[in-house]
Amino acid sequence: MIWNDEPREPDNRLQGTSQGKRTDFPPKEWIRSELEQVGALDTGKNWNPNLTGKLHPFFDRRHWPSISTRRFDALEQSFQISTRLLKVAGPYLCNFLPDPKFNGKWIKRLEVNDSRSFQEINAANTALLDIVDHLQWRESPDITPKDGFLGLNHYGPEVKHNNLHGDDTHEFNQAARRAKRDGLRHRQLTISITSQFVDSLLAAKKGSHAYMVAAFAAAITIVHELGHTIFLHDIR
Repeated sequence: MIWNDEPREPDNRLQGTSQGKRTDFPPKEWIRSELEQVGALDTGKNWNPNLTGKLHPFFDRRHWPSISTRRFDALEQSFQISTRLLKVAGPYLCNFLPDPKFNGKWIKRLEVNDSRSFQEINAANTALLDIVDHLQWRESPDITPKDGFLGLNHYGPEVKHNNLHGDDTHEFNQAARRAKRDGLRHRQLTISITSQFVDSLLAAKKGSHAYMVAAFAAAITIVHELGHTIFLHDIR
């Protein structure tokens, strides 16, 4: 397939908007009325978010101890999307799981290779399952988009303070020492995600544009934070 990457003038739906005559590059901030005008928001269409199936063990209720049942259930479609994203990520996960070999003190440079065998993908998914019981999740009303992120990994089974700048190297090393002392194979980690996801899901009509955006954005954040976890769990 040949792609034509030549800049194209926007069609007439964008006339009179802040997009101006810039081609292919949307402005940093769209005006809500403009998004409605070009058919990108509140089109009136309703979807049927009805994904079902077995969830990845990361999304077992026991790993979300501090969230109410109502708010946990609101994330069901996000969990379904996240489970599917983790499934298709198998070849990529093989670059990091099972754990990379050490070369003395440092890990060798990782060469990303997405052409993986079934056996390699199986091994990566098995290693991922081994991390599940070392991880807990929580929602945080203190994390907002203005912070520049929507989720955060913490070193420890609990978050005793609202550290929105990430834990430091001392905490990183302390978490490894605690894990070794307790006979664990991985650092105990806690992932915080913004409460705004659940707030939006509960406030929106199920199947509406706002609901679908919130469900998908929550899933992307969840899987993104798990990507950090894959790097942070190793206690060697």
